[in-house]
Amino acid sequence: PTRGGLHYLAGWPDRTGFDRILTDLCKQADLQTVCLPDGLRRRDTATHRIWTNYAPEPVTFAGHTIGAADVLFEPI
Repeated sequence: PTRGGLHYLAGWPDRTGFDRILTDLCKQADLQTVCLPDGLRRRDTATHRIWTNYAPEPVTFAGHTIGAADVLFEPI
């Protein structure tokens, strides 16, 4: 339920439910989402997209392979 823009979750859903809840809330807030593999994070700046792999193995995503515990700077 929502009241005054706040949402309350009275439980801990499984991964699928949690992803669905967050995706729906982001859509309501007009926020774009991207499902990333475990361990991979993305940050956009004015000039670069920064991919950080926190996983202990390489990750391939969006045409890039980021090494284990590595960072990739992609100009945008």
